[in-house]
Amino acid sequence: MFGIIVMSILFGIALTVILEFLTIRSGIVMTYPSRLNFEETAKTLTQAVTEAGWTLVSSEMLNATLREKEVYLGSRIWLIKFYKAEYMGELLKEKSCMACLMPDTIAVYETSKGSVEISRLNTGMIGKVMGAAAARILGEKAFSDEKKILESVLVKPDNIS
Repeated sequence: MFGIIVMSILFGIALTVILEFLTIRSGIVMTYPSRLNFEETAKTLTQAVTEAGWTLVSSEMLNATLREKEVYLGSRIWLIKFYKAEYMGELLKEKSCMACLMPDTIAVYETSKGSVEISRLNTGMIGKVMGAAAARILGEKAFSDEKKILESVLVKPDNIS
């Protein structure tokens, strides 16, 4: 009887770990369809970043950089890198290790079907995993600002999660 109880507990723990892993894995990168074409999406998001009070680090075509190294992609990818000094300072004072996630990056890319999509890290989820300070800064403040930035180009702005 005792063995069955122990095995049931171990099975429950293993199942929980597996399900958590799958949930995090599927939710760590968020993708959204754009209502605009590739160039307009990249331009509009770049402008929305600065209008939201964030500092633009770079806005560039990844393909051009890779082409210099003789790597050729089939579809276009544009990277927009940015940060908000207030949030970055607050977070790094609490958790310096989080510097590896900065600056924030949004990718604009063309799919094999010709549609334009946007991807980004799910800062809300990362914040929850990394503790109270990260949850407050990434999961609430930064995530809220990112939603406003993305609303400028999304097909269904109310579906941002």
